[in-house]
Amino acid sequence: GSGSFSNIIASIERSVDPNQDGDTSDHLDVISLSLGGNCGGNYRSNCGPDDSLSKSIDNAVDAGVVAVIAAGNSGPKENSIGTPGTARKAITVGAINKGNGMASFSSRGPVEWDDEQSVHRILNKPDIVAPGVNICAAQWDGAWDDRKCEGLVDEEHVQISGTSMATPHVSGAVALLIQKNKDWTSREVKIALMNTAIDIGEEINTQGYGGIEVENAIAYKDYPSIADISTEGGFIEGDVIIEGTASGRSFQSYSVYLGLGKNPQDWILLKESFERVEEGVLINNIDMDPYSNSHVSFLLLVNNVEGMEVRDRIDVVLYDADIVEPIGSDSYKLGKIVDIKGTVRGRFDRYSVEYGVWENEQFLPESWSSEGIILEGEGIVGVDNGLIARWDTSFIDSDFYTIRVGLFLGESVKYYYVKQIYVDDRLKEGWPRIIPNTRSSGYPAFFLEPNVIDLDNDGDKEIIVISDGNPPKLYVFNADGSDYPGWPIEIDGLKAFFRYNENGVVAGDLDGDGMAEMIVNGQNKIMILNHDGTLYRETDDNTLFPVSNVISDIDNDGNMEIIRRYEVSREGREIVITDVNGNVKEGWPKRIYETDNGRGVIIRCLSWDTHPSPAVGDIDGDGFKEIVDFSSLNHYEDDWDINDPLDKFECRSRLHVFNMDGSYKEGFPVDFNGRVFASPIIADINNDGERDIILTNSENGPISFRGGVFVVNNVGNIIMDWEILDGARVKNTPSVVDIDNDGNLEIPLFVASYGDGSRSSANIRQQFLLKGDGTVVDGWPYSRGIGYNRRTSVTGNIDSDMDIEIVGVMGSGFYTSSRVYGGVVGLDIDGKILEGYPLIIGNQPDAGATIEDLDGDGFNEIIASSFNEYDRGKKEIKHRGSVYVWETDGVADDSGMSWPMFQYDPQHTGCYNCNTVIDDPEPPIQGDVYKFEVRDSIGEVVAWLGSDGNIVLKGSVSKDYFPSGEALVVKDSLGDVSSYIDEEGMFYYTGLLTENALSCEEVSSDDEYAVSVKGGDGGVAGYIKYNGDVCLKGQIFINAI
Repeated sequence: GSGSFSNIIASIERSVDPNQDGDTSDHLDVISLSLGGNCGGNYRSNCGPDDSLSKSIDNAVDAGVVAVIAAGNSGPKENSIGTPGTARKAITVGAINKGNGMASFSSRGPVEWDDEQSVHRILNKPDIVAPGVNICAAQWDGAWDDRKCEGLVDEEHVQISGTSMATPHVSGAVALLIQKNKDWTSREVKIALMNTAIDIGEEINTQGYGGIEVENAIAYKDYPSIADISTEGGFIEGDVIIEGTASGRSFQSYSVYLGLGKNPQDWILLKESFERVEEGVLINNIDMDPYSNSHVSFLLLVNNVEGMEVRDRIDVVLYDADIVEPIGSDSYKLGKIVDIKGTVRGRFDRYSVEYGVWENEQFLPESWSSEGIILEGEGIVGVDNGLIARWDTSFIDSDFYTIRVGLFLGESVKYYYVKQIYVDDRLKEGWPRIIPNTRSSGYPAFFLEPNVIDLDNDGDKEIIVISDGNPPKLYVFNADGSDYPGWPIEIDGLKAFFRYNENGVVAGDLDGDGMAEMIVNGQNKIMILNHDGTLYRETDDNTLFPVSNVISDIDNDGNMEIIRRYEVSREGREIVITDVNGNVKEGWPKRIYETDNGRGVIIRCLSWDTHPSPAVGDIDGDGFKEIVDFSSLNHYEDDWDINDPLDKFECRSRLHVFNMDGSYKEGFPVDFNGRVFASPIIADINNDGERDIILTNSENGPISFRGGVFVVNNVGNIIMDWEILDGARVKNTPSVVDIDNDGNLEIPLFVASYGDGSRSSANIRQQFLLKGDGTVVDGWPYSRGIGYNRRTSVTGNIDSDMDIEIVGVMGSGFYTSSRVYGGVVGLDIDGKILEGYPLIIGNQPDAGATIEDLDGDGFNEIIASSFNEYDRGKKEIKHRGSVYVWETDGVADDSGMSWPMFQYDPQHTGCYNCNTVIDDPEPPIQGDVYKFEVRDSIGEVVAWLGSDGNIVLKGSVSKDYFPSGEALVVKDSLGDVSSYIDEEGMFYYTGLLTENALSCEEVSSDDEYAVSVKGGDGGVAGYIKYNGDVCLKGQIFINAI
């Protein structure tokens, strides 16, 4: 199920005052919450102990309610406790099996975050564990039908696993405790349960205080003492004061201990006392110098008069120096002055700052330098979260560096490091730009997919990216890295999309005012923003996950339409066309995927990890655009068993092509094996004058992958089916390019494959270049053993040779074990990596690159991003991303012949060279006569050759054709089109051929005819037989493009 945090908070508040009369004496005794939000380890003010949901739990506990909350099912990763399990005063429950073994899925602690004063805090969670594996529970609506509980009389119970199944065990135990001890406080109930639990031998942030033991809790004598350390764990400087409470209605004594490391085995007694402490100092001014730069724990034990012991514990990290800027695995422009910030304190005579090129797996240099370092206060004055030094990088070369701060005291020195700083001479001034990650979920909403467009029509292009979070934040950058006026903005009221979304932001001039507008998706609405950040329009949407938008003038009326693909709850997916005001076009929406198989069983076969974009273009030359999309297809064998829904079932794919009125184009839909994960594109791949549809697919088996590339022509025939080797995982959107300028297109494609076809074999990352017939171009693929890219390979001129190159993002540039790294790779026509590549980029660069001339200087820049960056030296997630811009020597070309970005253009049409404006050919002059010959023709040929040498074709156009003087050679005719080809072999669509044409006998092989133009307002094309009889073939609309 699902719900909003606001409704959950309202329910928690109602549990405190059920009848809302202001008197909370009738509060509930216990609330049980088997729900939560995944913070993804990124704990902060809106997901963690300080968020509104966790605070509402703490408030309820203070009012007397015991709150029992599931830890989450994101284990065994650390820092995976979900909110509100992060609440300080909640009983947070993990899961064990019936043999007291930890469930691997059970979320682990600790909960680490920076509080409002930017102090790093650590909270130990979970508090307790309980049985949560294969728990027999009532069945819902036929769910988990293969997990029936054995030995039961009825057939309505199934075995389910999760911390949500462990939580009710603890809630029941709480109810028993309250029933026996009606005057116990919520605090005493929690303490009694935790301190009577059985140690199962796991770390505290895995098992908490252990497995619940109800009998021990019920047998508790007298009142539990209160052991509560209020000093929050985290980073602590200098001498330490531990505050809290050691008290209780039957208090006798307390003691404070210190342990070394994250999981101490031995404890050092620091203090013992028989005096109660109520929210005061437990122990004062502990000298921590002997333990500096280490992880330690403090343990509080409190005994009551019956000798019953309770405890509380915090973990702290002690340090004398801490470098907060720069952060490891970051990039800086060569020549930039880098501020080194942080804290230097404690006992030292002086401090130093040095750097060096790292040479080993520990990222440590063989030699160090201080050239260009300017120390703050000459290195003899302590610094408290401020400027330590400045580093002038103009003295060095581009490379990976490690920085260290040394604290000198007499003959001794302690060093603190920042590892893997890359200094880059290719970065454009003002870049990279940091994008904070404020999301409360572990899954990214947006990949920081850059879109590039001239928003205000001033000749300079801007970069648009959207970050995740609630609300999301939209950034617009100028070419120099500065914020575009009025940006960034938080998009209030828009719920971020909680799954992978490769579509990002689409942009285009929707209202014809010469300025671009931007369309942003959310879970609850579509928002259109003007170039200055003001709201153009928003549409509340009752659909689930409106995930992809495309902008195009579908019907050629001069007004833009919005093509949108979205999910409809559990029912499936739809596609719709609206005008800019949100009015749905007649004939739409269209359902493209049904989860109900028609036999009463809901089965989802959706591509979970990407939400691609439709493609839009005129694929049949009728002057109107078609909409191309795909969907999953639930395939069942004829003897499928309704009692076993997954029996003889598999996921396949279906290609849809719709006319603008919502009807299917003739020949579609087309079904095929495998699953499509990436967006389709439109291009004339076989150079027959007709646009084709190109898409990739992966056949996912239980232990292997097999994928490839499909090409489908405009009448639904599969004309290319290229299977890459077993193990290929083809999840990338393709692109096209004429890389050798021979008039034929190639397909650049990144492939992640598994050597022997199994998921467990070694990864192989390869950039392929395919010919139009599916064969691999000589010299390809380019292989790199690391990195993964789920996006488009883009093309453009990025060096000084005037040729087109291929650019792909192949993983992070920061790796731990060697100098073999990924990054943004530039490849030449022969599949060789260009000098100076790869460009270094941060962790998880899942968006594709973009090639554009941003500043109008005539040279291209490369734009790319990374969205979930990682400090590989400290092994810490940074909770942010970056947008990078690099300068190139490549001369910019606006001919439209390259593929510069995801789905080709800012409107994300995915249609290659479809918007190129071409001059109309000179109309024919009445009486002109030309010749052509027909060889092995299948159908009718209608043509004229203009006086300027341009050949205009109308009707059935051959597969292989070329102009030869004043003759046209036609071979292997394929079908009806309306088009012309210029003298350089470039093929364009020009208009319509009327249906009311006289029939003519088929042109036969090797016949030769004369062509004459017989007047007509639009020009009439035909052929004349030897006997002079004229067979006209309809009116040609010369001026239609």
